Amino acid sequence: MPAWPLAPLEIASGLVIGPAPAAELTIAPGGSTRLALDDVMRAALGRPPCVVAFSGGRDSSAVLALAADVARRESLAPPVAVTNRFPALPHTDEATWQELVVRHLGLADWVRIDHTDELDAVGPVAGRVLLRHGLLWPFNSHFIEPAAGVASGGTLLTGVGGDELFGSPWAGALVASMLRLAIRPTRRRLAYLARVGGPLPVRRAVGRRHTLAFPWLRPAVDEAMVEAVNDWDSRSPVGFENCVRRYLWPSRYLQTIRRSLACVGGDHDAQVVHPLCEPAVLAALCGQLGWKGTR
Repeated sequence: MPAWPLAPLEIASGLVIGPAPAAELTIAPGGSTRLALDDVMRAALGRPPCVVAFSGGRDSSAVLALAADVARRESLAPPVAVTNRFPALPHTDEATWQELVVRHLGLADWVRIDHTDELDAVGPVAGRVLLRHGLLWPFNSHFIEPAAGVASGGTLLTGVGGDELFGSPWAGALVASMLRLAIRPTRRRLAYLARVGGPLPVRRAVGRRHTLAFPWLRPAVDEAMVEAVNDWDSRSPVGFENCVRRYLWPSRYLQTIRRSLACVGGDHDAQVVHPLCEPAVLAALCGQLGWKGTR
């Protein structure tokens, strides 16, 4: 699968925006998110070795736990956790959380790879990926290269999609909570609702004040990028299901990540799978949560 070319404005800003040519999700009522996740895990475990790019954070920990659970229930080979470590950078150390998760899951295979500067943005690993595929986005797509090597001939699972689905409150959930008087309608919350649920001119006006600037760009280019980001964000539909189906899934943001990581995995004949944002899982999640969303 070739990587998608980046537009000049995207290369200059380091951010991809707008829609991508992807099929719209079909939402079938009554689907179970857990069963959909189990199906994804079963297929991944059926193409061993099944490796999880494991940082110890919420998303990769959830993926590792789900894979371990399905492996035990289905009598399949357990997943292998692979962790990048940077001993010379102690502020990156998350060993406590990582060990807690692995110990709780009772996993025997945990590959820990120590790095110095190999994974720098202009380091040797990034250089090899750049020569093979050209410029990928996000800039750290090459970070999965070590895990992909362990997953050679098998499957590599990531936690991509967790932050987007569960990292922030959705407008529908905020509205429902304020109507029940469960939370107070503060100025910040009302501004957020205006940003994601108001008429398009209101969204643009509010968003213009909150869109990040790109100070390394020339003023005219910075202005063009700010306007492009604000315009795209302002077109996000209201409601969790609508947003996932018509904005998140077909976005260049999500689809470029999927394409780029597939390129890196493909160099090792490793199929890269993102259980938290696979189509069947997203469809089931939207069917269960509907308009309101996660919280």
